[in-house]
Amino acid sequence: MRTNPQRAAYAAIKLAITSYAIFHPGLGQAQQDEPSKTLEEVTVSADWLGSPTPKTAKKHPGARTVITNQEISESGSRTVEDVLRTVPGVRVLDESGVGYLPNIGVRGLNPLRSEQVLILVDGIPIPLAPYGQTGLSLFPLTINSIETVDVARGGVAVHYGPNNVGGVINFVTKPIPHQTSMTFKETLSVFSGGNLLADTYFRAGGFVNDKLGFQLQANVIGGNTAREHSKTEVNNLMLDSHWLVTDRSEVKAGIQYYKTSNQLPGALTPKSYEQNRNQSTRPLDHFNGDTLRGNLTYNYFFDNGAEFSWINFGHRSNREFIFGNSTNADIASTQEQSSPRNFIVYGSEPRFTFNIDGSIKQKISVGARYMREEVDYLVDARNLMTGAYTISRNWRF
Repeated sequence: MRTNPQRAAYAAIKLAITSYAIFHPGLGQAQQDEPSKTLEEVTVSADWLGSPTPKTAKKHPGARTVITNQEISESGSRTVEDVLRTVPGVRVLDESGVGYLPNIGVRGLNPLRSEQVLILVDGIPIPLAPYGQTGLSLFPLTINSIETVDVARGGVAVHYGPNNVGGVINFVTKPIPHQTSMTFKETLSVFSGGNLLADTYFRAGGFVNDKLGFQLQANVIGGNTAREHSKTEVNNLMLDSHWLVTDRSEVKAGIQYYKTSNQLPGALTPKSYEQNRNQSTRPLDHFNGDTLRGNLTYNYFFDNGAEFSWINFGHRSNREFIFGNSTNADIASTQEQSSPRNFIVYGSEPRFTFNIDGSIKQKISVGARYMREEVDYLVDARNLMTGAYTISRNWRF
């Protein structure tokens, strides 16, 4: 039952509706006579990642960030780690202090050895063994060779294989310029105590004619940081070529040699940190690695928008961590432990992409991937007092 205030409000609403109907008697009939309207056609499209540009990222049906070369330059980033720290949802742990060994995590996943995110360079995976040894314990890339960083988080990652639940990070290297050009860049970092770290970058390339282009990039990093026992040596050499075979086909090829040798200052106990935060109490710890990589890609573009792509890649790599066995950084180690790994990996991936035009437009991609990985997995130790040598693991995958 309505109360008196409710009755008054109900009567007012009823009176207003009646009055509107009296003064506008043809309104209901006009709405019935008006012809129905048809909405404009809405097209929904998606093409995996597409080109790594901010414009493409805005149309991507998911969380995606594209960092351009201009943004990298304006941010003042010195390392790959610095660039990735600007991306929402990406966490980077600094293991080296110089940026040659980043540990990357996406959306709260463990960043250790970047195991939960797939790292690509120009669309090709760079883990030492993308299926068998997913940890990225050698990072053969320097910031000066990067043109664009494309970070895609979420379900699109499944298109690129397993072991990438966090997403995909694709580093696009600098393209071959149309006009022959040369770049030289020198960066010096001076630390307390007078330590100096030099980063030298050289790039030269261009198209020698309408069909063929070459490019050479060299990046050398060397010196010491603020910490003791922090000597760093990084050499990154890249040679790329681009051959426009016909108006519809092209061949891209590249070869890279990357080598690094670094001392690891290690963590400090609170007591050691209060004494001297720049000291190192782990004189045995260091890291070495090298890799020789090659890739060859053939693309053919059909008149109807279809595309055939055939990617081939491989590498021969070595990396080794050497540590003292002491769990307390203030106690000298009595044993030196090492874990060398040797990798031989090669893969081939043909793919055919085509469109189906009809009432609903579809883009279909069909392909396959063959990959072979050979890994020598060794863990050994040497007693510093007696010289005794032992092997605890000697595996081959």
